[in-house]
Amino acid sequence: MVDNDKYWDQLISEGLRFLQEQNNDAAAAVLKKASFDVEHSYHDSWRWGTDYWALILYLKYRDYMALGEKKEQIERDIMSALVTFQKESRDLLSTVSIRQLAEEPAEWKDVLPFQKASEDAELFMSEGNYDCAFDRVYTAFSDYIRHLLTEHGVHFETDDIMSALLTKLHEHYCSHAQQPDAGDRIRTILLSTEGLIDTIDGLRNNTAALPDGQLYGKLLEKREARLAIGLLNSIVDYIEDVEKEQS
Repeated sequence: MVDNDKYWDQLISEGLRFLQEQNNDAAAAVLKKASFDVEHSYHDSWRWGTDYWALILYLKYRDYMALGEKKEQIERDIMSALVTFQKESRDLLSTVSIRQLAEEPAEWKDVLPFQKASEDAELFMSEGNYDCAFDRVYTAFSDYIRHLLTEHGVHFETDDIMSALLTKLHEHYCSHAQQPDAGDRIRTILLSTEGLIDTIDGLRNNTAALPDGQLYGKLLEKREARLAIGLLNSIVDYIEDVEKEQS
């Protein structure tokens, strides 16, 4: 039984070299970028005994989502490459699976995490993954609004829809506006965005990614994705200006 990571590090290194020699760039990139873990599957006591292990490869959100429908084929390619180097071992692979890394919540500072999401979205857009681009920005936008409400001590429910969260945010701003007309202006602007947000949320529900990388549906055109992303960026810019005025 393998009692440290040295065996698996060497196996992955050999598999990576093999895939690179085969010009299998997609599978090689996964092995190069992924962190990994192994879980014991079962013990076969036949002859001297063999242990079977599940290899789990963890990718960051952007890399995982970029795999799309290629994920299962890449898993098969990696499995095929790795077992080539296990012929004399009593520790054998049972499965190879690629999963999204559960990343720690972002340390929010101003709007930097949202900006990073927008940069990721641009990469997705350039690759034609419009649904992934949209989902990335909308998720970051949702986290951003919840972060602001938490920072301002405004209570919200975990299952509140986005328009409800924005309503609570504009109520907070209006109650803390230094001038009455400023509060009215903020209310008008943010209330006008809520209908847009509900529409965008409806689009997202039709494009959300499942854990296995498959999609419920896809945005029909690049222009819809870019419009929705642009709207969210504009709303964040406006909210940032309000935050600066009230700080």
